[in-house]
Amino acid sequence: RSDDMLIVSGVNVFPSQIESVLVNIGGLQPYYQIVLSKKGHLDHIEVQVELAQEYFVDDYRALESLEEQVKHKLFNVLSIRPQVKLLKPNSLERRAGKAVRVVDQRNG
Repeated sequence: RSDDMLIVSGVNVFPSQIESVLVNIGGLQPYYQIVLSKKGHLDHIEVQVELAQEYFVDDYRALESLEEQVKHKLFNVLSIRPQVKLLKPNSLERRAGKAVRVVDQRNG
């Protein structure tokens, strides 16, 4: 749906593209949020995604590897490099009704 489309650094991005990547990576829950902001004149995209309970460990190397895997797969689909932030389980707000998947902090 075109009403869900985001334009980030001139690239059309659909949240459904991001979701399809995230749900196919082990160790992640289907809870995520896309945060758009500006860094100077450039668009910045950060994908925040919750870890599955069993992946929420203190093994920094394993978490770093998972984060790199997410970044790589998102780049392959989107052709832009989002920041990825892995969150502990139950970090993102849960609401009845439609989840807030996109937070656009860009002005205009």
